[in-house]
Amino acid sequence: ASGGVTPYAFTVSAGILPPGLTLTTNGHLSGLITQPGDFMFMVTATDANGCFGSGIYSLSVPMTPPDLTVVFDQKPRLNGNRRRVTAKLRVANDGAGQATSSALRVYLSTDPALDPNDTLILDRPIPPLGSRTESKLVRLRYTAPLSLKGHYVLFFADADEAIEESDEVNNLVIVRLRR
Repeated sequence: ASGGVTPYAFTVSAGILPPGLTLTTNGHLSGLITQPGDFMFMVTATDANGCFGSGIYSLSVPMTPPDLTVVFDQKPRLNGNRRRVTAKLRVANDGAGQATSSALRVYLSTDPALDPNDTLILDRPIPPLGSRTESKLVRLRYTAPLSLKGHYVLFFADADEAIEESDEVNNLVIVRLRR
């Protein structure tokens, strides 16, 4: 504000600020916006003599996408006879947006590439996950007829590719089995 007698007092006189954002009486906007959308509001500045002026503002906050990742609590490992693999992992949403239901698929492979010859060893539905706060615990236990030494386990979050994510590259995690 200018042209009046200081101090000025600022208020939101019409409309609403985006959730999480506040306007201080000295005119500073602060906070972390928590919801996407289009917001229109009027700010009025009043000087020490009660004279005022107003301005209308609009702010568009885009929807931020989710980002599903595989995080290991216990990395894949072979047991003594090298035929059984176990792992404890979480499918986590590291993105800022809500993730809808998805699927985790785990494959056994002789090479580090996902291809039609790989064996599906786990297919698990994943419920909706909140932003940066939620994960789904998954346990893998698989026994093969032959030794798995040197094989690869491929963990594919959002296996149906149904969720548009901020990073589509980090959905596939490949681990070589050793022992």
